[in-house]
Amino acid sequence: MTVTDMSADVLALLNLPDPSDLNADQRRGAVCVWCPEPLTGESAEGLGEQVDEDGERWFPRACKAHAAKHAHAGLLDHAGTCEQCADDAEQCTVSRILYRLVRQEWR
Repeated sequence: MTVTDMSADVLALLNLPDPSDLNADQRRGAVCVWCPEPLTGESAEGLGEQVDEDGERWFPRACKAHAAKHAHAGLLDHAGTCEQCADDAEQCTVSRILYRLVRQEWR
């Protein structure tokens, strides 16, 4: 998964927490945005560089378990409203990215 894969559509479905509710370690990606788990390069799912309402950059990352949990919920929400997913979910970029995040937990 690369940062460029994280489109605005995917990020919206992941329901990232408000950056003002996060501590400094969560904003810089050292700790999961949804739990207190410290992250490494191998244990983290990068969620791309973000910009908050004040124009401050932040770099959310998540542990694999929480990334999978939020991706699964997002996938369920997305699939019910996406015409492409109804026809062939494998052809939907948003669906593929969310599905990959769900699968990452079991690798």
